[in-house]
Amino acid sequence: MPPRKIQDIIVERPGSKIPQRISPRSTVVFRNAGAPPRPAASGREERGRPSSSVRFPLGPVSSPRKRWRGMLWGAAVVAVVVLVFAFSSFFEKATLKIVPKQKTASFDSIIVARKGVAEEGKNVLPFELMELSGSESREVRAAAVLHVERRAFGTVVVYNDFDAASQRLIKNTRFESAGGKIYRIHESIVVPGQKVVDGKTVPGSAEAIVYAEEPGAPYNAGLTDFTVPGFKGTPRFAKFYARSKTEISGGFSGEEKTVSDEEFRAVTAELAKETENTLLARAHAEKPADFVLFDDAVFVVMDEAIPPKAEAKNEVATIVVNAKLYGLLFKKEMIENFLAEKLSYAEEGAHITVENLEEMDFKIIDKVNYSPADDAQFSFTLKGKPQLVWEFDAENLREKLRDVGKSELAAVLVGFPSVMRAEVTFRPFWKRSFPGDTEDIVIESVLEEGE
Repeated sequence: MPPRKIQDIIVERPGSKIPQRISPRSTVVFRNAGAPPRPAASGREERGRPSSSVRFPLGPVSSPRKRWRGMLWGAAVVAVVVLVFAFSSFFEKATLKIVPKQKTASFDSIIVARKGVAEEGKNVLPFELMELSGSESREVRAAAVLHVERRAFGTVVVYNDFDAASQRLIKNTRFESAGGKIYRIHESIVVPGQKVVDGKTVPGSAEAIVYAEEPGAPYNAGLTDFTVPGFKGTPRFAKFYARSKTEISGGFSGEEKTVSDEEFRAVTAELAKETENTLLARAHAEKPADFVLFDDAVFVVMDEAIPPKAEAKNEVATIVVNAKLYGLLFKKEMIENFLAEKLSYAEEGAHITVENLEEMDFKIIDKVNYSPADDAQFSFTLKGKPQLVWEFDAENLREKLRDVGKSELAAVLVGFPSVMRAEVTFRPFWKRSFPGDTEDIVIESVLEEGE
């Protein structure tokens, strides 16, 4: 037997308390003082027998402070969840995607367009006339000495003191000055009839630019009066007249330092193209949203460009191009109803739109002989594959969907025959009914490709 080491010897003395070595996972048993030692027993017997000892597991013990902190964290999590639900309900929204009834058809027809109101029962569509004016200019070096001829021009006010009816004066109408010189208008004008102002009858009036019949300085004139030779021998002759608003000037014939013919033609062509592009952009931007302007329904008329003379100081000449745009506008709804009726798709109480209306082929018949300023009627061809879409009353549908459950959506849509299919998305995701506020109900119309 090996000798015992000093550290292995434990001396037990009466009344002394000898500490025991306890592992972290062991159990400390406290017994009442004076209780007899208990004999060893099996685990089963030990569990079944009452004991005066109390056992405490040794290990991490939760302090009251830690338990209070855990309760606070739990309350915070619950509060966050409640807030999420509250805010989600506050920002609730329903998005309804509608696929309306739609059809692609074929159309090819000759149609009459008439300025003003359409005639029922006839193959006639009304149109309105848009007029825009514009100009472009450029300074060029005047390096050529040429024989130049320019016509004098100026602005006059034309009066109609004949009756209350308007009078159209066609392009090239003559005006004779008090000095016997003849001037003409390059664009037709409409002179309003008489009107009553403060109990007095006053003539109607309209402005126009008159150009000398021949070039040269003799046609330059100060303020003067004009007659209309075309009315001579009729009662209108004395009742239609004009008075200068500006002097008649610019007439010249002779040699002058100016721009060469070749450069003048080149610059004029460039300015004409710039003016046309500017006017076209304005026409599409300024036309009413409920009207359509087809490409072939646009006329751009350029005024006669006059070779400029050089300024005496810097020998620079300014070339100016003036132009006017005429646009024939059709109201979209009128054409859509016309197409729906001609294609036999018109339904009482339902409006059919044409999504690709401006993409259809529109051509004016005999366009070269049509004058938008003078003629009130023309014929055109319209062909293509119009995409017809049946409209539905979105506002009425929103009202019908207020507080309606998702399961009742199909029943509501029965009252909207223009709707083919629908798909709804709710926010937050757990919602199963439409909001009570119509502003929170978003309706989107979705077109099917390839129809």
